[in-house]
Amino acid sequence: MISGKQQDSGLLQRFIQRVITFFRFDENESGPVRNILYKVGWVTTITFKKFKNDLCFEQAAGLAFITVISLIPLSVLFFSIAGVLGVGQEIINYVQDRVFPFVAPEFQQELSNWLNTYISPTAFRGIKSGIINLMAIVSLLLAAMAVFVMAERVFNHIWKVRERRSYLQKVVAFWVVLTTSPFLILMSIWLMNYINPPGGMIDQLIQSSWFLRLMYNNLVPLGISFAAFTLVYIIVPSISVKFKYAAWGGLISAILWELSKKTFYLYVAQIGHVTNFYKSLATIPLFLMWVYLTWVLVLWGAELSHTFQNLEILRRIYENQGRERFYSKHYLAAIILVFIGKAFRQGNPVPTLEDIGQKAGLRIEVLDEVAQILVQKHFIFPDTSQNGSYFLSKDPRHIYLADVVRSVYVHEFPAEARIFPGGGLRRSPENDPVMLKLNDVFVRAYGAMALGFAAITLDSILNSDESLPEPDILEKTKQIGAYE
Repeated sequence: MISGKQQDSGLLQRFIQRVITFFRFDENESGPVRNILYKVGWVTTITFKKFKNDLCFEQAAGLAFITVISLIPLSVLFFSIAGVLGVGQEIINYVQDRVFPFVAPEFQQELSNWLNTYISPTAFRGIKSGIINLMAIVSLLLAAMAVFVMAERVFNHIWKVRERRSYLQKVVAFWVVLTTSPFLILMSIWLMNYINPPGGMIDQLIQSSWFLRLMYNNLVPLGISFAAFTLVYIIVPSISVKFKYAAWGGLISAILWELSKKTFYLYVAQIGHVTNFYKSLATIPLFLMWVYLTWVLVLWGAELSHTFQNLEILRRIYENQGRERFYSKHYLAAIILVFIGKAFRQGNPVPTLEDIGQKAGLRIEVLDEVAQILVQKHFIFPDTSQNGSYFLSKDPRHIYLADVVRSVYVHEFPAEARIFPGGGLRRSPENDPVMLKLNDVFVRAYGAMALGFAAITLDSILNSDESLPEPDILEKTKQIGAYE
């Protein structure tokens, strides 16, 4: 007889198998609903793993700290520039009436009091008379843009970006945003007053219907959050982010942020015993918690955008975990050169590292590391118009495979440059006869490997119909002997 526990175990195994079968993807058999669930499952799984691997909780804590440190300098700069432009008080009124209730309704009164007490739109009024010196302004600017610099660094880490903006570009971008923001805010004020003036027809409709009022009070903040998050995911990373993928990340982050605002507001309203414990200091830890939560959601959206844009290659990486194929870097260098050379020979667009990784089943992170070595050794150079694409630095007939292997191998193992043929360093004398004999063995082995690549160019590899040229044994032996 079968016991009850065995029956329950069998039912559980069958249920798990059915779930696995349901989510198993087959382009020929899967329906649209299953395909959508399949992609949603993969996006969620990959984003969670990347969020953890990229230490986003720790990164959010650092960004929250920098945000609090930069809050006063940034506010002083922003409202002072608005005051110099003659719109300081209008901006302050708008921030108090619209921004604070939208961003942090639970701290609206405290932030308004802080703004009226410590931030003045006339702080820079004495610039022309020289009261505020240049060093003070520069220090204020650097402190204010610290949050922008760190956010860009974290986003580049998420997107695995190597080529970053110069500090001059960062300062220019930050200054442009800072000086144009007052005009954008004034434009939004004018647009809202034009579309929905107080007492107008739209305002009367909204006030007369609870449903319209509910939709207006929820959809308008959601739309503003969606636009803000999407722009952040496009502008901040030093890489080209497609709008639709940034929009997906912005939409999900905006929804989560709006839900978190309402949840956090209820939390603050109901946590009376903690407030009584902290007394007047209760606002400080709660505000820090809110800033931290905001950055967690911002980084979650950044991870989502990266996952959406690179879903196929990330899916392949996680599917092949544990059974991934590992290659030497000089072999991967040859693969990169072959793919670029084939496109060059056939007149096709140059493939990106992502394209090469998808076709060859290789991780883009590994290919990117090898590509940087090839750039340093002047075999390829990057395409400035498209991130991740490279061109050959010379004709394939002049790219010798022996030079590629030697350059990459010595870069990977610089300590063995003394015994690798053509490694660039002469062999150091060894006093120990055992070590001397060991070095001789490796010199011969490396020499035999180098002879196998002799006289073979990238062009001879690309010409699949032609046989490989015979190496010039005598000439290569002389070259090897020169380094012994």
